[in-house]
Amino acid sequence: MKKTLSLLAIAALALPIAAQAQEQGEASPFNGAHATVEIGRTSTKARQTGAPASNRGESKAGLAKIRGAIGYDAALGSHFLIGAEAGIGTGGRSVKQRSILGGTYRFRPGITYDLTARAGVMPVKSLLIYGRGGYRWMRNKEEITGQAIGNGVYKHTDGGWTYGGGVELALSSSFSLRGEYNRTNFDKNLHQNRLSLGGSFRF
Repeated sequence: MKKTLSLLAIAALALPIAAQAQEQGEASPFNGAHATVEIGRTSTKARQTGAPASNRGESKAGLAKIRGAIGYDAALGSHFLIGAEAGIGTGGRSVKQRSILGGTYRFRPGITYDLTARAGVMPVKSLLIYGRGGYRWMRNKEEITGQAIGNGVYKHTDGGWTYGGGVELALSSSFSLRGEYNRTNFDKNLHQNRLSLGGSFRF
């Protein structure tokens, strides 16, 4: 909760200052509120808690990741931009790991939601190159079968820092295309990489 409140406080303080600076210069096509839809390739790497270090788990990737987001961007002059975004999406494909002692462990990613901030540069008016960072949560289900102890189905929420970067191209004052990569480290046994393409509508 403290991490979430810190991110919100930073965004709340920075965005009004940036908006005032933008009013003094030429309008940027990335400025203002937006809604974004993305589809992407997500790679999930999971390992059962307590498994031997030599058992690295398995990684599964697939074009199953869909994310929607709303946010606000504000330009700092004609070449710099900061913004904040809140998103919700799907978690990707499940991961299955066989235990060296017998039985199986299956990890099923569920709904994800995130709160992030971004900062970038605009070498030309219609092109934005940015970095993104924040915090992401994911609802998960773990299924353990055929093992000596701990068999069952467990549901929980994992959280971790997410970071990455991307490129966004404005096709008009109200629509842009973006490509982005980010990585989320939930804990030492769970990581995700995501590569996505999307469109943003400004209003």
